[in-house]
Parts: sequence; C-alpha cells; structure tokens
Amino acid sequence: MLKAPKKFNKKELKRDPLLDTMVKTQTFYEDNKKRIHGIGGGFIAIALIIFMLSFLHQSSEKEASILLGKAQVEYQERNYDKARQFLEYLVDGYSGTTSGDQGLFLLANIDFQEKKYSEARAHFQKFVDNYSDSNILLSSGYAGLGACYEAEENYAAAAEAYLKAWKAADDFPEAHDYLYNAAIDFEFAGNIEKAREYFSRLVEEYPDSSHVFDAKAKMAMLAVN
Repeated sequence: MLKAPKKFNKKELKRDPLLDTMVKTQTFYEDNKKRIHGIGGGFIAIALIIFMLSFLHQSSEKEASILLGKAQVEYQERNYDKARQFLEYLVDGYSGTTSGDQGLFLLANIDFQEKKYSEARAHFQKFVDNYSDSNILLSSGYAGLGACYEAEENYAAAAEAYLKAWKAADDFPEAHDYLYNAAIDFEFAGNIEKAREYFSRLVEEYPDSSHVFDAKAKMAMLAVN
C-alpha cells in the first residue's frame, strides 16, 4: 500500500532560506489579509514581490560565484575538461548573473586554447553582445573574437573586432596592442588604406608603444605600394 506523501510543516521548510522567505511572506499575507486588500494593499503586494525577486537574485549570484570559483581553480590547473563542466553548468543555469557572464568568457578561452575556433568565436560573440560591466573584460572579449577570426583567416572581420577592442579598452595597457593588430589584419585583408590609417594613429597616439618601430616600417613599405 502506498504511503501518503509527507507533509512538511513551516518549521521544516525553514531549513531552506528561499522556502523560509516564502513561508514568511505567506504568513504575513495570512495575518494581514484585510490590510493588504485595503487601500494600500497594492503597494504592499508589490513590495513583497520585489523582496522575493531580490532574494532570488542574490541567491543566484552567490551560487554562480561559487561555481565560477571552482571553474577558475580547474582552469589555472589546466584541467580544462573539469573546468568546462563547471562552466557549461554555470552558463546554462545562471545566465544573466555577473559570474555567469564571466564564466562565458572563460569558456570561450578554453575553446580557443583547445583550437575549437568556431565554438570559441560563438561564445566570445555571445559574451560581447550581452556583457556591459567592465570595459577591460569587454575589450578582452572583442580581442578574443579577433583572435578567432585570425585563426580562421578572416582578416577583415578580425580587424573590425580588434578595433572594437581598442575602442572599448580606454586606458587599458593592451589598447596599443589591439590597434596594432587591427592595422596588421587590415593589411592582410588587402585594405591598405585602413592599414595605413591605423598604423599612423598608433604612432601618433602611442609614441611609447613597443609597436611604433614596426608601425613606421609598415607605413613606409605600404607607401611604396
């Protein structure tokens, strides 16, 4: 004979913080039903909903942060398969969280390290399309996208991606590298005018760059052609 399903009381439900909040909300509603349905009831109901959503968001961010930390440890140890497991779960289950976005960036890096360029490109593209927090990480995402296009020998697309990386980088130390890579890829793509333009801007805007000598040499060579 089948046993009736166990019914949990409020005390048992409080073991889970989310369920605890739900119980408190329900209890408050039952105790104040008349007031809630009064003049200010709409505002109280909205406040309760906002409270619940805020709690859920904070809980998701915390869980996502833990998963990202585990993935980073495995990544640093070059245990890419294990890191990928954490990251895929993180990206699928915690999309929209800060850690979920950063996990997508790390997953793209693993794809690139393993020479899975089409997968890496798709992940970098998704990252730059949705990320809006740190300009440093955003510029790195565009640079990763550029590197994928280079690996696929799509130099025109690579140049455009590096330009976006440069524009997003602001005062990031790697900004001059992104501009140089853009100019090089424009040259490889056969867009000599654009290559000259950005080699020239590199020399003008980053006079202390390690790429200045090469940029000047490129400008002289391209002027002859």
